[in-house]
Amino acid sequence: ALSAHRIFRSDQASPKDMVATAKDGTHILLLDEDEPNVRGLAEKAKRRFGDALKGEVLHAIALGAMMARRHDLARDILHDRLRSQPRGSEQWCIDLSALARMEEVVENFSEAASLYLDFADTEAVQTDFRVQSLLKWLKYSNAATIDLEEVSEKLSRIIAGDLDLTVLLNIGRHLSYTAGLETLRDHVIAAAAAKAQQLFQAATTPEEAISVLNRHARKQYSDFRTYAAITSFWESLSAEKREWLWSEKSEYWEYYSLLFEAYLRQGQESMAISLASSTIESPSTPSNGLIWLGTAYANWQLKNGNHAEAFRHFDWLAKELPTHTMTSWSYYWQAVRALASNDALGAKKHAAALRRCFAGKPALAWQWELDARSLYIISDFQTPEHEFGEQYSEDYYKKQTILLNYDKEKFH
Repeated sequence: ALSAHRIFRSDQASPKDMVATAKDGTHILLLDEDEPNVRGLAEKAKRRFGDALKGEVLHAIALGAMMARRHDLARDILHDRLRSQPRGSEQWCIDLSALARMEEVVENFSEAASLYLDFADTEAVQTDFRVQSLLKWLKYSNAATIDLEEVSEKLSRIIAGDLDLTVLLNIGRHLSYTAGLETLRDHVIAAAAAKAQQLFQAATTPEEAISVLNRHARKQYSDFRTYAAITSFWESLSAEKREWLWSEKSEYWEYYSLLFEAYLRQGQESMAISLASSTIESPSTPSNGLIWLGTAYANWQLKNGNHAEAFRHFDWLAKELPTHTMTSWSYYWQAVRALASNDALGAKKHAAALRRCFAGKPALAWQWELDARSLYIISDFQTPEHEFGEQYSEDYYKKQTILLNYDKEKFH
């Protein structure tokens, strides 16, 4: 508390210093059963840097209160902030979003639903965030009172207009995990495909073109599960166009690995192996090819019983690139192998290394799966206690536990 007071009085303190101190200082004070001087801290920030920083400091104090499980204090601060700001302003949106997520975490679902609906109805909010919030409202509302046709119409109004590819992909992702809105989901997925095709055709460099293909294919594979669309687009390209796209860069090889996986998902194993084997064995294949396509191929080998070849690749990956995103697969299979050998400590070590590959921010569906399984291993094979902001539900952990045990059987 004394340190926080000194920082707020110091002429050398930057706005970032004040915000960070407000959050951490509040957290520490509340854990010590002391109360922060909310108004005093906010007014000091205002005197130094103006009203905008006062709002940021109050928001930071609310976050610190959440961290200390003083949701009552956080709730009071954020409600007061919402009443005192123009609806739709940047700080209003930030405060409302934080309050909605907090109510969701503490399982105050009716209040969370109301706040999410308020967020969705705010035109100043970015379109994909509005869609996500409306779907959260749908999730936490009484299903008996919801008319899905009205919801679909409301969503259609929100997404009307010419949206960019990233927004369309994000909306498609949200809709892919929501039952009852399949028609709208398919419409958004088709719009995203048309936008991706337009951008691909307009690309003047291979880097621009592969960036579009990769962004689109990630969502097609992980969220939309439109595997045939991935492979059919590749097959529609001429040999000259494929050669034009070739690159040593990681984005190209990430796309190529998704193409390999998409063939496997359709049961076209011969096509997948034809695509991968000669490339991996070629001495001219760059390291990014071995990282992305090589790892996808190693996963296929392991699932088909060729453990020695698979772990030859995984051991190389862990040695050469210990924190690369794709090295998470190396640590995952090492953890599973340790579990099959009743080596719980070894499994936890590999699971912890896996999580470092995502730097706390798993972004794709397969990354969520590995992250959840690693958390389960680290938590002594129990459903982990939920911290503020944890994104996995108990049902999701149960599903991942079943899949983890299934993978463990591969080593028996």
